[in-house]
Amino acid sequence: LVANIMDDRINPLYRGLKTTRLGEGVGQQHFLLEIAMLRTVKALEEFMDTLKAFQVKKIRAVATSAVREATNSHELVKKIQSLGLRLDVISGEEEAWLSYYGATSMFKEFFHPFVIDIGGGSTELIYCSSGGQIFNTSIGAGAVRCTEEGWSKEQIKSAFAPALEKVIFIPTKNLVGVGGTITTLAAIDQKLLSYDPKLIQGYTLTLARIQAIWHELSVLPLEQRRLVPGLQPNRADIILAGIEILLTIMTQLKVDTITVSESDLLEGIIFELGK
Repeated sequence: LVANIMDDRINPLYRGLKTTRLGEGVGQQHFLLEIAMLRTVKALEEFMDTLKAFQVKKIRAVATSAVREATNSHELVKKIQSLGLRLDVISGEEEAWLSYYGATSMFKEFFHPFVIDIGGGSTELIYCSSGGQIFNTSIGAGAVRCTEEGWSKEQIKSAFAPALEKVIFIPTKNLVGVGGTITTLAAIDQKLLSYDPKLIQGYTLTLARIQAIWHELSVLPLEQRRLVPGLQPNRADIILAGIEILLTIMTQLKVDTITVSESDLLEGIIFELGK
């Protein structure tokens, strides 16, 4: 994300996404695969060209759960340093704050929104109290990990049960969802042939529609799933696990709707850099 800040709001100049599956295999082997690191370095090389074209003055690159958990994360840091770019491997607490800050910045009308961030290797449940204290619960279950390890619905429910029991007391019903699983659901529900962030931001998904989409996708062979409007082909194999995680959370919290946010960690980083 390349942006500037005007009147305490982010003005995006460029937004790009390259899915590199950096966390491939991390859940089972606890190290980053060489091929996954190379894919990521190549993507960052291309992004560095974009940053130079925009003459960006402040830059920050961060790595999250997959790199935090990998025993060879220093190898990735070193590879990226060769590009002239510093990689910050941030803590779960900082990740939670930046994601919350970015996701909720666009929903100032919501009273203490509750943020769900479904990633590849983990899922974050983030809430800010009226006193400004951030409560973050990180569950080691994400769309990639649950797919690679073949998690059943019951395994996903069991993994989330302790965390959801802790947050069930939260009074807010304003759920805000970020991450590829949730934005993809918004794109599928609207049958978008090309991804349009403006149609994703603020979109409301109902529990009933999410359940219906899961059923529609689950009966399709993988190759047919790749052709579904709104579903990126390289996400087709992991989308069912991601949806199952979201359904588990919403069902247990007894919430019928979730608002989709295009803004997340990247926007949080931009706000922090702009201070």
